[in-house]
Amino acid sequence: MEKHNLKLLLVLLGSYLVCQFFGLASAKKILDRPEVRAQIAAESISIPHLVISLAVVTLFILLFLKFVKHRVPYKIFFGIFFFLGVFYTLSIWLPIVFSLAGTILLFYFYRRYHNVVFHNLIIGLTIVWASCLLGLIMSPWQMVIVLILFSIYDVIAVRLTGHMVKMFTGLAERGVTLALIIPTTFSNLGKPVEEAGITLIRRARSLPVREWLFLGTGDIALPMVFAVSVLEEGIWPSILVIIGAAFGIIFIHSVLARNRKPLPALPSLAAGAILGWMISKIFY
Repeated sequence: MEKHNLKLLLVLLGSYLVCQFFGLASAKKILDRPEVRAQIAAESISIPHLVISLAVVTLFILLFLKFVKHRVPYKIFFGIFFFLGVFYTLSIWLPIVFSLAGTILLFYFYRRYHNVVFHNLIIGLTIVWASCLLGLIMSPWQMVIVLILFSIYDVIAVRLTGHMVKMFTGLAERGVTLALIIPTTFSNLGKPVEEAGITLIRRARSLPVREWLFLGTGDIALPMVFAVSVLEEGIWPSILVIIGAAFGIIFIHSVLARNRKPLPALPSLAAGAILGWMISKIFY
């Protein structure tokens, strides 16, 4: 592997693992609260309900992209969603007042500097909130089915219909980049998100780009949801799920290094995560 590609892989893996382990720690902290654990035990979600909900959201975004070209509605909608995500994640660790203050401060710095580092913090914290929310009310076997279904969908949406690529690039053109932006150098963390968004659009059009890699929100969230759902079995099974998905990242990066076209990442991540869980069943 070229030195440049190895460096990118290490940064990509580091970003992924930090996000995953912080999500796992957040879920464990939630479970340590007896009142929250009791509330979670009373909640449930079916796979058809989850699939239909995500299908409706995807269809809504695609129709919105088709008919609404102005950036403002996207900024308002996703701004509110991300604000709530950051606030609820911080509230797992901090008192409400400090969580609100921290959220406001983070968004202030993002609005002022609008760079990659604050973008990644907001995306990462929101993913943790959503993943904990789902993972704590889903069983591991439910997540295995979800990962298989969504892996098939990922292949169809990226390689056959291409509508997932259109959705991501359409949102990027309107100033919303739904991915962690992985820089090749630390100096790129201070660069504007718009510059990275242009890179995302160029890569979707199969143009060679070396400045950044992108790790989609779903590619981070779904393995995290799975790891959280396994948490009741113990911390090590969850860790093995995360490590298994990390091997999926290594695989997809090695393929991407040879093929610059957009590729469905979820199948390899899901296969690694499920294999990690299966291995845990042998020892735990």
